[in-house]
Amino acid sequence: MTGNPRANRDNEIIGDGSRRISGPLMLGLLTLPLIFGWLLLRPGYAKSTRITVAIYALFIPFLIVTSNLFDAAGL
Repeated sequence: MTGNPRANRDNEIIGDGSRRISGPLMLGLLTLPLIFGWLLLRPGYAKSTRITVAIYALFIPFLIVTSNLFDAAGL
């Protein structure tokens, strides 16, 4: 066996210089995006992936805040 034994792992850099999101990282992003999103700042992840995760991570807190504002206003 030649080459890097870790070359085929999901979170390794693939041919075009980008990284794929591994299964455990995807699970972490879906459950705790504010914590696991920081891992996407490593080199190799696409900017569109980072933006998508940032929007997803801020969506639930946004809903909570707006809901509390509407409740406080009596709407």
